[in-house]
Amino acid sequence: MKKLITVSLLLICVSISFSQSKKQQIETLTIKLDSVNSVLLRSIDSNRELNTTKIALESKISLLKNENASKNDEISLKNEKIESLTKEVNSLEQDYKLVVADLNSKADSAEIFKLKKERIIEVNSYYLKIVDDYLMGAINCLTKELSEDYQFSDVKKCQLDDGFSYKKIENRNIEKGTTITEYFYKNNICFFVNRFWGSEGVSEFQRLYYDRNGQLIQVLSTQLNPADIVNYCYFYTEVIEKEKINYIIDEISSSEMKLDRIFGDK
Repeated sequence: MKKLITVSLLLICVSISFSQSKKQQIETLTIKLDSVNSVLLRSIDSNRELNTTKIALESKISLLKNENASKNDEISLKNEKIESLTKEVNSLEQDYKLVVADLNSKADSAEIFKLKKERIIEVNSYYLKIVDDYLMGAINCLTKELSEDYQFSDVKKCQLDDGFSYKKIENRNIEKGTTITEYFYKNNICFFVNRFWGSEGVSEFQRLYYDRNGQLIQVLSTQLNPADIVNYCYFYTEVIEKEKINYIIDEISSSEMKLDRIFGDK
């Protein structure tokens, strides 16, 4: 009986002890659960803050992207404007260069025209001096008369004062008419050629001017009828057609070479 009471008391004590231990465990678990809940709540709040920050950052990034795109558009527009202005500047520079080149060309042309005019005046003075002063009564001259196949030629060569000299060839062809070519030289350089051609009522005069180096600078020509010649009614015009100039030069060169062969100069 005593043992039974002892066992019963022991069971009661164990039961009380277990009951107290379980209560403590529940309280401990409750505290831990509350702690976990608190942590979870703080984590949720933190996540909310992070999400709010994320949304704010995303909005800011979106605004920055839009602003950057707008700036890029502005830069593109400015680059296009710069490119357009650069092209305009290059075009203006090109126009300026063309204007400068044109002005220089006109200045050069004006200077060339001035020198050409001065040379023609000088050549005309030489020509008149030879015709009026030297050829009238010149004694230092050689003349020859030639004939062959319906063609007759008179040639003349004169050495004059002051370094001037003169050559002339006159061809009379029964079919082609008469051609007279006169060459005027100073210091053995040709400065003027006077050429006449006439046949059956039609005549042509040609005058060729050369610079001091013997380079051709102008060709003048006029066609006349007998009445014009009698009344001295004629005007020279400048020959600018390359083909006609070349033809005249060839004819003059051919006659000059014939003169040189006749007189044995070359």
